[in-house]
Amino acid sequence: MKMTLEFPGPLLRNAQAAASSHGQYLDDFVTVALRDKLAAQGNPSSAAEPRWMQGFGKPKHLHKETARIQARLDACSTLGC
Repeated sequence: MKMTLEFPGPLLRNAQAAASSHGQYLDDFVTVALRDKLAAQGNPSSAAEPRWMQGFGKPKHLHKETARIQARLDACSTLGC
């Protein structure tokens, strides 16, 4: 779904820089930030599965690959990749 939002200039520049430093597009960065904010407020819909999987679903034939990817992401967050 598309939507137009207006942000203060400095906030937008900071968000663009942060997205770029994480190798993300701005819309992906904002989506993750909103999802994190809602999860922190107790939104149960996003707590059941990893953030990266929410946009892609959970393909049953790729359980091992999904687990491998999640383990890699968990290791990166611990090590600061």
